Amino acid sequence: MDYKNTRMLLVILMLAVGCQGQQHIIKNEGDAMKFIAKQRYVNSYQAKAEELQAAVDELILTPLMYSEVLEPEIDAVKMTTPTKNTEPTLTTTNLPTTEIANVTDFSTLVTIVTNYTTRNVTETTMTPKHSSKCREDLGTFQLDLLKEEHYALMMIDSYGKLPPGLLQGDIQYWFGLYDECLNQSRKVDDGKDNFKAEYCIAGLYSGKTKLPSIGICVPDSCSNSDLMEILGPKKPNSLLFVSDVMCNNVPEYSAAAIICLIFLSFFGLMIISGTIYDVLKRRQDSGQDGFERLAEDHTDKHSVNITPTTNRTTPNTDTSHASVKIRTSLGLFRDILLCFSLLINGSKILKTKQGEQSLGALNGIRVISLWWVMLGHTYVFAMTLFSNSTKIIEVLSRFTFQAVGNATFSVDSFFFLSGLLVTYLTLKYLQKHDGKLNWLMFYVHRYLRLTPVYAMVIFVYTTLTPHFANGPLYQSFFDPNPPPGVESSVTYCQKYWWTNLLYINNLYPSSLVECIGWSWYLANDMQFYIISPFVIYLLYHYFFVGVAFWSALLISCFGS
Repeated sequence: MDYKNTRMLLVILMLAVGCQGQQHIIKNEGDAMKFIAKQRYVNSYQAKAEELQAAVDELILTPLMYSEVLEPEIDAVKMTTPTKNTEPTLTTTNLPTTEIANVTDFSTLVTIVTNYTTRNVTETTMTPKHSSKCREDLGTFQLDLLKEEHYALMMIDSYGKLPPGLLQGDIQYWFGLYDECLNQSRKVDDGKDNFKAEYCIAGLYSGKTKLPSIGICVPDSCSNSDLMEILGPKKPNSLLFVSDVMCNNVPEYSAAAIICLIFLSFFGLMIISGTIYDVLKRRQDSGQDGFERLAEDHTDKHSVNITPTTNRTTPNTDTSHASVKIRTSLGLFRDILLCFSLLINGSKILKTKQGEQSLGALNGIRVISLWWVMLGHTYVFAMTLFSNSTKIIEVLSRFTFQAVGNATFSVDSFFFLSGLLVTYLTLKYLQKHDGKLNWLMFYVHRYLRLTPVYAMVIFVYTTLTPHFANGPLYQSFFDPNPPPGVESSVTYCQKYWWTNLLYINNLYPSSLVECIGWSWYLANDMQFYIISPFVIYLLYHYFFVGVAFWSALLISCFGS
């Protein structure tokens, strides 16, 4: 993290804790660390933290539990003494919202509201006018909260709250308790659910500055648009506003997802059938057991050899031709079935024997590079969830952490492997074929080798990924039907999957977000592959010209 990013982080941090006092000029890393150390122990920290929590409660908690938006739908509702024929009701028109906003614990909140409402006793009842199901359920939730119903207390307990570690950078997400929220529901007399709890993430902004996203728990009848209607309007004299709300709804299986499942089931059936047939076939064969035989060519010994082995001729009859065609078709089907055998394919993947001209050292580079990629991404993907992101400056300065901090070079090693193998194999091909190269097949073979499996991965990712898991952020990344104006990785795949199959997804669309973000490597590698034969061909036929061209490419890359 450079100094510019450090200063930006601290600016956001000061805004988050409501730091409005003396300005602090931060010029370098040392100043940043001194400022953090000083702020961590200032006497006003707790007060400023509580101020931020109160501001968040005023913005989110108050509208949902004691909301002004319910005023038009409620006829002067006030708390009434319980009788046989009446239910306690609550006024929401004149609640002491200022006093509520300064409360830091729930018990005090309940006490304030209860004391206030019991001073206003009448016999009016709650009668919503034209309210949506979401607002009706929110009203019910409000009353149940005052009656200290268990589900309501658990829902409010699951809300995201001010976490520790603000001064160490814990300002990205205040998740609350996802599972606690989803496990709640309001039961009616017959034991059925009146409504279940739903977990949502509300994004906060101050001007153009992104502030923490807060986890909230609401009735499942509330949609993203319902909550934005309640929380979205900017409050007067408030620096904070809710920019978006994303609720975690379990999506239904689309037609494309069902087709994908059928397609995968067909492949699964072929794998099972091919493996069973291979096992039965091996039991009939004698003297060819062992691991090495697994990788041999599995031609059907019982298929018809239509090439004559003697000078005798076979009678040319319709019956004999039909028999040959049937047996040949069966042999072809058996050969196709064996292509799906786990024994054959698994043995080829796990086979350790190498050819005489293979470059064995490359396998070691592959393994080390693969581990390096996984190590780097383990940190990169989790960075937005760090609760002490300012510590990264200290950690990155350690010598032992350099492999993680410089993990971007791990992908360069794969480019090196790819370029080396293409050059090595192409030069061997040119040597074997008198310097001639089949340009069309050079590209067609590469495209067909990668694209079918790649297309299947995109198909599965686009249709089934939303059903794989859940969590506070899972739906926001993989929601197939996000709110208007919001994009997820799945919707990018729905729009731009064709750019991946053309291997231009790192160029179009021009945004950094793309379908299957890590597939930029395949596009990059394919583009290098397209230009590689021009350099290799020159190296083979005109060595010095090829070296000059190759050197010019290197200099331009290093210069850029």
